[in-house]
Amino acid sequence: MKTIKTIVLVIAAAILLSGCIAVDGYFKNMRNKVLSNVEGEFHKEIEFSVGAAAITLSSMAIHFSDAPEFTDDMLRKITRVQIGVYKNYDWSNFKPNMKSLKLLSDDLRDDGYEYIVRSINRDEVVLVCVKNDEDKIREMFVVAASKDDLVMTQIFGNLNELMEIAIREQGLDVQVAAN
Repeated sequence: MKTIKTIVLVIAAAILLSGCIAVDGYFKNMRNKVLSNVEGEFHKEIEFSVGAAAITLSSMAIHFSDAPEFTDDMLRKITRVQIGVYKNYDWSNFKPNMKSLKLLSDDLRDDGYEYIVRSINRDEVVLVCVKNDEDKIREMFVVAASKDDLVMTQIFGNLNELMEIAIREQGLDVQVAAN
């Protein structure tokens, strides 16, 4: 009986301490701003947050898998991730426009983010913003919307080192768009 209680307690602690419950109020606020500025009828498919404990457990699992060795190192640089995926049920109304993209990037700038990518074409909108802390990137907020879906991601951690590992291991094969 004591073993069962211990197992239940460990599982409950892992779930509660991992941050795998819900996105925070800031993320929900940004989601609402994005949804109000993007044409279409978007409905939540999935929305979740993963905390440090769950990322550490994932890192340990990756360590024992056949994934490339640097994957474990990259995961250890992330402390928290929030993700939202929203399906567009009225794709005929999806019309990306620069005004809504600028409003969103202005909202994020007011919160301390700087945009590093702002892209728009007739099929999609992409915004990537970062928040620096003493010349180190500590947060990244990504919004990508198309006629099919909207994906929002907020990543926390030592993102400078994360990018260094990615560039070191995968090279810097960058393609620059003409627009």
